[in-house]
Amino acid sequence: MMKKFWLSFLCLVFLANCGDPLNSRLFGDNPKTKTGAAGEEEKDKLGGLGGGGAGPYGNEPENTCQHLDAINPSKFLSSYPGPCIFYACKDPMYAEYAQTMEYKDYVAKYGGEIIHDQDKCKDDNPKDDVCNHPDALNYKKPGECHFQACAKPEYQEYLLYLEFQRYIQAAGSGKLTPQNSLCKNKPGTAGCTDSKAMNYDKEATVENGSCKYGFCDDPNYEEYTASWNKEILTHINPYAEKWKKTLKQLLGYNRCRTPKDKEKCKDKRAVNYNKPEICIFKVCTMKDYEEYDFYLEIYDYLLSHPEAGRIEEDIKLCKKKKINRGCLQKSAQNYKNDPKINKEDGSCLWDVCLNPKYKEYHQQDNLSLLEIIEQYSIDNSIDIYDLVRKSTCKKKNDDDKKRGCTDKEAENYNPKATEDDKSCKYAVCLDCHYLEYSKPENKAVIKAMHKYSAKYKIPVKSLIIRSTCKTKKDHKGCMIPTAINYDREATIESGDCKFKACISCKAHEYPEWSQDLKDIIYDYYYYLKNKYKKYPHVTVYNTCKKGHFIIRTLLDGKCFQNQNSVNVKMKVNGKEVLDNILTPSQFEAEGVHVKKGDKYELEIDADGEKTQFYSIDGQGLKVGGKVEGHIKHVIKCEE
Repeated sequence: MMKKFWLSFLCLVFLANCGDPLNSRLFGDNPKTKTGAAGEEEKDKLGGLGGGGAGPYGNEPENTCQHLDAINPSKFLSSYPGPCIFYACKDPMYAEYAQTMEYKDYVAKYGGEIIHDQDKCKDDNPKDDVCNHPDALNYKKPGECHFQACAKPEYQEYLLYLEFQRYIQAAGSGKLTPQNSLCKNKPGTAGCTDSKAMNYDKEATVENGSCKYGFCDDPNYEEYTASWNKEILTHINPYAEKWKKTLKQLLGYNRCRTPKDKEKCKDKRAVNYNKPEICIFKVCTMKDYEEYDFYLEIYDYLLSHPEAGRIEEDIKLCKKKKINRGCLQKSAQNYKNDPKINKEDGSCLWDVCLNPKYKEYHQQDNLSLLEIIEQYSIDNSIDIYDLVRKSTCKKKNDDDKKRGCTDKEAENYNPKATEDDKSCKYAVCLDCHYLEYSKPENKAVIKAMHKYSAKYKIPVKSLIIRSTCKTKKDHKGCMIPTAINYDREATIESGDCKFKACISCKAHEYPEWSQDLKDIIYDYYYYLKNKYKKYPHVTVYNTCKKGHFIIRTLLDGKCFQNQNSVNVKMKVNGKEVLDNILTPSQFEAEGVHVKKGDKYELEIDADGEKTQFYSIDGQGLKVGGKVEGHIKHVIKCEE
């Protein structure tokens, strides 16, 4: 035990004293606490104007602060952004924390420091139901964050997909929709090749017209006539003409700050109409009220005209409550084509035959209707039998005494049946975060259901008649799958995850280095820091030059869309080390830690019977080989 402690302590000391700015931030070095020569050196690093060098638009120091919200912005425009110092609200309970997230991205990329300033936390009545992630589709809108991202691992945009997954897992809520139309750049192919652009890609070999620049495009501002702005506009005009883009489309960062003359607010919808100041729109942000529509109208307007004004929330404006609920399923008998109904209330009813002993059950129209009803039952947590308005079962099959569901674990098991008719349905809990999941009887149903799915080639989701998950566990543990003390059944993060990884100084020179593992550990560190408001201790056992690697197994985006589940097993050197069921709520299997030279086998099965609905990396139902480095396999779902 003492040996393990000193190994962890020495590793952390080694990381904390390396030149890597990420390691410096990970272990809490704070340049503002340094004095003397060391303090002056840190000051220079954080954007001091001493030094020299020719920048892209004239003589200016390289690597200087280029963010105008910082307290030390450079007076020169440079294509080499450097460290900035920001005063910001670092309390996530305030709405202003969203702006801090933007500063955090800049500091993580170019260096610098964010200093907490309580005066910046102005909204003393923040809304917990507002999405504060700047990359979400509903940023600053009520509700959990909704994201879209490329779900194909071979594209660069897939890294953003993984980032959103980790954010949702840490936040405990959110929605991530795979959108493969966002998959555009394969590594080392297309991108911005202009070194003077904000998003210059050193790895790009083909220009794709995606370059973004920082400049002022409004002649009503002083910055528009500045010499540095004229140089930028002169530079990008040929680019805009070549790619047939407007200046607005090339604007990555608006540098307009100082209006020439204050204009009056000309929008009659504003509360300060005709006054010499920026327009202010007071709105109701509670979506259950009719006045909320005005908020959406102004929000959409300001998205395309950000300079037109700002929004202020006023709950007193929420007066007329709007509740328009009803049945939205067009196939239901009680569906009404009423445009005022905008929310499903679970009241839909159907005329359908649920009994496979009757001929009407097997008719194609009835089977198609059953798929809709089964999904509606799951989505609204309603027993499927409670969704029947009138049974359409009339004529019994001649062999009804022989055909039926023969699986004893199924809800509709028929003890008199001698021949299975593929009609079995199961009531089961597939979420390990609920108490019902761990019960022996539920485990038996899961095995039986996967075996039945493989035998009759029926997708698992089509066999579930209802979920039995009811009581969520109150169980603390490590919830990061790549950690060595990962607890798959934990529902509350305990904050004590431990990792084996090579992330020390010059780690990229070693085969054990992994950017994915480094990102996971750093994300976990910042999650704990934001949660506990102090610098946390994260135990990382150094594996550099030790031949230690990890095998990861994840579901791909299509599995999320289809709500599929799959059983994965792994053997290392002939010994079974992994037996997990992957679902959209547990999309990554426990990480398997291995040594160089180990032989492994990963396969998909259902209690010994192989299934046709899945593949590993699109190659088949079974993969394996000799371990030479870190390995990541993606389970693909097909129906």
